[in-house]
Amino acid sequence: MPKALSGDLRERVIEAVEAGASRREAAERFEISASSAVKWLQRWRDHGVCAAKPRGGSRSVLEDYGERILALVAEQPDRTLDEIVAAMRKRRIPGSRSALGRFLDRHGITFKKKACGQPSSTERTWRERGGAGFGSRAFLIRRDWCLSMRLRPASIWSVSGDVARVASD
Repeated sequence: MPKALSGDLRERVIEAVEAGASRREAAERFEISASSAVKWLQRWRDHGVCAAKPRGGSRSVLEDYGERILALVAEQPDRTLDEIVAAMRKRRIPGSRSALGRFLDRHGITFKKKACGQPSSTERTWRERGGAGFGSRAFLIRRDWCLSMRLRPASIWSVSGDVARVASD
């Protein structure tokens, strides 16, 4: 989608029409489409606004219940999405599993697989066949890493000396 035309241009078109020009004449003079001039004047007369309408996405219903949902997650951080959805339904909070996943992603909460859980069948097969190092693997995973949800780490930006030098010049 192209960007909206400037508010200054909209004001000049409206002023030209109010000064006596037709909408089509004003559109030709300012090199815009006649339909744009008609719509801008109609909005000006109906609402008294010449600014462009807001554009962009929608707002999730879950944002209205954001504090309650985040409290649910903080209460028991190792819940799965399905368990959180079930708890939301008990508290009469609307939302689906996918909407909740997007909500948690927007708020920086990610799901991690449990490192302390049952190994997969392929991993068990690998161990049964004598895979090297499987016994020491448990020591590589800290005990407090067993939560299924964790806040994302903050982004760390570093500036090299050359960039810092150029920026200061």
